Parts: sequence; structure tokens; C-alpha cells
Amino acid sequence: MLREHAEVLESTRKAIRQEIVEAMGQVARSTVETSRSIWTAALVSGVTSGVVAGLAVFLLF
Repeated sequence: MLREHAEVLESTRKAIRQEIVEAMGQVARSTVETSRSIWTAALVSGVTSGVVAGLAVFLLF
């Protein structure tokens, strides 16, 4: 009976460890995706600002 309990306890620990590892992996992937999105938004914003400023200068002068 104690051996069975110990096996169940160890299986539960392994399952919990696996869930934690998977959750940490998801957080890491999410962080990378967020970082990419921020860089993409900044790049698009910069290019758009440059185009608008260039167009304004062209039209004004």
C-alpha cells in the first residue's frame, strides 16, 4: 500500500513538473512573439512617419 502511494505521489510530481515546463515554454514563446510584434509596429510606424514627412516636404516646397 505504501509503495503504491509512493508511486502515485511520484507520478503526480512528474506530471506537475511537466506542466510547469510546458507553461514556462508557452511564456517564453509568448514573450518572443510580443517582442516581434513591438519591433514590427515600431518599424512600420517609423517608415510611415518618414513617408508622411517626405510627402509634406515635397508638397510644401
